[in-house]
Amino acid sequence: MSESEMKEKHFFCIFSVLTKLYKMPGKPQAEETHTFFVQTIGSMGAAMPVIAPKCSSIGMGPAMVNKEIAKVSAAFKGVKIRCRVDVCNRVPTVTLLPGASSYILKALKEPMRDRKKVKNILHDGNLSLNDVIEIAGELRERSMSRHFAGTVREVLGTCRSVGCTVENKTPKEWTDLIKKDQLETEDQIRALV
Repeated sequence: MSESEMKEKHFFCIFSVLTKLYKMPGKPQAEETHTFFVQTIGSMGAAMPVIAPKCSSIGMGPAMVNKEIAKVSAAFKGVKIRCRVDVCNRVPTVTLLPGASSYILKALKEPMRDRKKVKNILHDGNLSLNDVIEIAGELRERSMSRHFAGTVREVLGTCRSVGCTVENKTPKEWTDLIKKDQLETEDQIRALV
């Protein structure tokens, strides 16, 4: 066996070992759903460097997913929000997963700002107790509390960390009222107003 034949045989041997170790991801199977999560600013779409690696492993273009995210998150314009993207048969479906702070900032109706220039903003608005109860109703299924009052207290704690007031009182005062009167249902809390 000549030297060139040995090199060729050696090359094919190494090549076959490498192809067994590394396989390119194939086309996704029909009806197979891929899910990934992205945090973005409402109505702006996510950053391409964030979406591109997640989409390329599925075999999709990130621009199509980004356009869908921007369209669905238009209600939360200018607010950070978490999105769940399900891709089935190269069709993305976006579900919004807003947290309490996203709902609170949306309820405060603050004007849009340039995030690169305006920093350390104070969210010193005033919410009504009905707004807080509506937000708690939205978050109820994801809350870990046993009673509705616990979910309202979670939202009031987020109001405190955001820096806003509720009916011109601090969120701490409302939390103490709910604890003191041992309120548990939505109707009992609405009676406070």
